[in-house]
Amino acid sequence: MNESKMKLTTTLAVMAVFSITMCLGAITPAIAILMQVYSDVPPATITFVSTLPSLLGIPASIIVGMLVGKKIGIKKMAIILILLFIVTGCAPTFINGFPLLLVSRALFGLAIGGLSVLGNPLVTSLYVEDKRANILGIGTFIAFGGAMVMQFVGGFLADLQWNYVFLTHALAIIPLVLILFFLPEQPLQADEQTQKTKKHIPAKAWAVSLLFAVMGILIMPLLLNSSVISATMSDKATIAATVAVVYSIGCMLGGIAFGPVYKIFKRYCMTFSLIVTAIGMVGVFFSPNITILCVSMFIAGIGYCSAMPAAMMAIGMVTPPESVAFATAIMMALMNVGSFLSTAWLLVIGNITGDAVYSPIMIGAIVYGVIGVLIIFFNPFPKQSNEVV
Repeated sequence: MNESKMKLTTTLAVMAVFSITMCLGAITPAIAILMQVYSDVPPATITFVSTLPSLLGIPASIIVGMLVGKKIGIKKMAIILILLFIVTGCAPTFINGFPLLLVSRALFGLAIGGLSVLGNPLVTSLYVEDKRANILGIGTFIAFGGAMVMQFVGGFLADLQWNYVFLTHALAIIPLVLILFFLPEQPLQADEQTQKTKKHIPAKAWAVSLLFAVMGILIMPLLLNSSVISATMSDKATIAATVAVVYSIGCMLGGIAFGPVYKIFKRYCMTFSLIVTAIGMVGVFFSPNITILCVSMFIAGIGYCSAMPAAMMAIGMVTPPESVAFATAIMMALMNVGSFLSTAWLLVIGNITGDAVYSPIMIGAIVYGVIGVLIIFFNPFPKQSNEVV
């Protein structure tokens, strides 16, 4: 269904898929309360409520990437995963005991890990190439926007009663309805073609995925340590929350800006995005006050979240259509692995430099800048037909 003009309702349904892919943080407002409720459980173990879904999302994304478009259609898979998202996301409201809470969160990770794979193949199959940059950018904007809405609703519900925070996931009923009624089902790949191409992931797609694993390792210290840095400038929790929100706003604008960025820089759009991220990280490192810190986090958010749709678009352009879902699954899985390994990265840098707050941010900025320059010469995007060099 590659049409130059797509129905508004279809685009809304596609955006509905993106809207719940970044919603792990919906329960963040209740973490501190959880530590009080389960005071007999070590605080470090409580954090598994947030991290366990990410770990389970890794195999889920791979499995969904292998099945979707080949054994089961994208629309059917989206409906199944959103139902799982709602049921497992809301379940802790009605169950007792920390072990059952962890089980429900693990199952929730399967849902959100699988959902993270669906956006890119949908965009690749539904939109012509010159429309994909805008749609992927808007999708990133919607993903972070949906995460912010759920986090705000989660905070409101947690203030009413701590376990109500999990009811936030019931908001996924809205995208479920949009997908159910307005998302067209794409035909499955022919069995013979699937057998020939199911494992064909081009080297460039692997390279982009590995790149984003590294980026995941390096961006997490910025997100984690920005609250520590803001705490040295102000002892108010609302200030730390403001810094996080400003970064999220930057992420949303970075997504929406990707379309224009791609039109200007074409196959060098990822270089632009990575260097902008590096500039933001350097700004955080040298921030003398909250204002500069917020501006720097905003810039870093724009850079990082315009690089994400750039990577997805690059994968979509170099990968055969029937393998885009699996290639996207590999990218998302490696990003999650990178995020998980970031804790170990912080420990290593802290032990080497004696500084686990500022040093990882500056090292990340340097690596982002270097990779941004190298991509000029080792570009994952296919060369444009009108390029001389």
